[in-house]
Amino acid sequence: MTAQTSPEDLLKPGEVAAYLRVDPKTVSRWAASGRLPSVRTPGGHRRYRRADVEAANGRSLNDLLVKALHTAQRVAFTHEGDVFTVVAWCGEQAYTGSAETPAEALSLAMRQLSAARAQADATDQTKSEDR
Repeated sequence: MTAQTSPEDLLKPGEVAAYLRVDPKTVSRWAASGRLPSVRTPGGHRRYRRADVEAANGRSLNDLLVKALHTAQRVAFTHEGDVFTVVAWCGEQAYTGSAETPAEALSLAMRQLSAARAQADATDQTKSEDR
């Protein structure tokens, strides 16, 4: 640990995994590949700076947003208290997701949109087979 990093600003791998909503092994892989910087304790355990974890969460949100904008026609974010809400539109139909993080809210909305599209595609497939 450096003199500039207080113990309160360091997170354990399980805390990082819970915050980013990924498996702890994913956190370890990201650290090993350099995607998520880590520091070592005197005992050799990995710890992650809160600022680095928050930056990684922002990159995850950006990745999701880019994918969403290729799928949805319009996306809107709102934030009230501890809840983020995302609305993704496809035509006149709106798909909403609410969660504690913007990335999770966006992910929920996009899953709804994807499921609706898959159902519509299956319906179209059935109709064309009936002809």
